[in-house]
Amino acid sequence: PRGSLSREHIRRLGLDLGRRPEAYATGIKEVWEVPEGTFGAGRVVHTVGHPLDPRDGIGGGWLYGIDETHLSIGYVVWLDYADPLLDPYEAFQAFKRHPWIAALLARGQMLEYGAKAVPEGGYHTVPQLVSDGCCRVGDAANLVNGQRLKGIHLAIHSGMLAAEAILDGLRSGDLSAAALEAYPRAFWGSWAGRELRRTRNFHGCFRGGRFWRGA
Repeated sequence: PRGSLSREHIRRLGLDLGRRPEAYATGIKEVWEVPEGTFGAGRVVHTVGHPLDPRDGIGGGWLYGIDETHLSIGYVVWLDYADPLLDPYEAFQAFKRHPWIAALLARGQMLEYGAKAVPEGGYHTVPQLVSDGCCRVGDAANLVNGQRLKGIHLAIHSGMLAAEAILDGLRSGDLSAAALEAYPRAFWGSWAGRELRRTRNFHGCFRGGRFWRGA
């Protein structure tokens, strides 16, 4: 997510004034090789809840069929959980022990694994996207759809639009924030901006717990 350079730049220039504080999650992912016919290429399964206690934390998992013999599996835990002893890695292991998931992995082998922090705050936490000589794209600008656990498509699209604005600025010799404003104007007017706006309240609706306010 937002690195130390972006964080310091945003803080110094006050680019997040009036925006909500960022909300983070930890995502853990593994790639498994499984026998053909185990899951299926292109199949997508999202889960919410299990194995977390709904009073202590919010999280969810995914299973993606990469191809006929490879499966991506992962689990994301929002970092505003109440239980100080909650361990996202242990939650992921418990997720994999669910009978249905355990059966999928029983004859497979793990090939790769990794983890990352995910900026889950979404639309309400996005800072100003431009300043003099600078454009913010992707995770550095909190451009993540927490409902879909997706941000790569938004990072690519924001990067393309920012590149167009920067190229125009280089041609004109003007890389001021005013000149680069073409980028945020294009982003918020595109399908990407509309997607973030549609899902803007997904994280906030779970503040009271998974069953009190969540869908």
